[in-house]
Amino acid sequence: MIVSVFGLGSIGRRHLSNLLLLKKELNITELRGFDINPQKKFLKPFLNKVSISDNLENIASDTDVAFVCSPTHLHIKSLRNILKFCKPHIYLEKPFSHTLSDCKNISKIIKTNNKKLHVGYMMINHPITLMAKNYLKKIGRVLFARAEAGFYLPSWHPWERYQDFYMSKIEQGGGALLDISHEINLLQFLFGKVKSVSGSSIKTVSDLELSSDDLTLSTLQFENFSAQIQLDLLQFEEARFFKIIGTKGSIEVNFVKNTINYYNLKSKKWTRKKINFNFDKIYLIQLRYFFNSIYKNKKVNLSNPEDAIHTMEIISAMRISSKNNGRKVKI
Repeated sequence: MIVSVFGLGSIGRRHLSNLLLLKKELNITELRGFDINPQKKFLKPFLNKVSISDNLENIASDTDVAFVCSPTHLHIKSLRNILKFCKPHIYLEKPFSHTLSDCKNISKIIKTNNKKLHVGYMMINHPITLMAKNYLKKIGRVLFARAEAGFYLPSWHPWERYQDFYMSKIEQGGGALLDISHEINLLQFLFGKVKSVSGSSIKTVSDLELSSDDLTLSTLQFENFSAQIQLDLLQFEEARFFKIIGTKGSIEVNFVKNTINYYNLKSKKWTRKKINFNFDKIYLIQLRYFFNSIYKNKKVNLSNPEDAIHTMEIISAMRISSKNNGRKVKI
């Protein structure tokens, strides 16, 4: 089996490292890497183990599985270029694209090729997320939820100037809304489809040198309740949590502290748990699930095209809402 990684930035190199680690287990016979400008100083650990080139045809030809890790605004273009030379199963880094345009079309093409496509929303496989989903049946009818994720952009990639990082550039698909859309997808995983969004505000509020948004706020309306979401690039200490309030109790999750708290209204007691979990393991979980899906046809907990496209539909609606002073936008 030939596996190729397209885009050798930080996430592409992470996938290469994990694929090398699981090479024998996953029956990978050859690993390849493509980048239009391979950075040798970052690729030294792979040079004797991975075929690396800036020639797309050489890397794509005969590829069985493709990991697409190019900048967000190039996702659709990358997929179309890869499909000129092979018909692989696809692991696409999140989000699906920088806009909703063409997401459904490219997904249909891959499906017509009888291949699978999964998108890298890995927070749905965090063990605390799965614990929270099990707790949902204990808290009665959900009344309200809130999710927040905040990071400080200059600290994100300390090895490069944040002004050069694609996250700071709106034209490359950077910004809080797109890159931290994990939280949107996570709420979908817990509660299903979003019916509408309102009160959206997508702004650049800091003094940082960037053209992308560094603060996104919105209210997502599910079938029977609403959820607030905050995504930002402003917080000096990472913050990542969600809270769910129900008629019989509540759930509080903190991904930074690896804690989950459940409150039982009847007993008026908290159940508090802290788990020992190395976040890097979540990428290995995703890889194993992905290969089990494509070669063993197992039902796995991964974001499929429909889920990821719905995330893009929510993002698109949030943008429309923000441009129209937060008005309600149906999905």
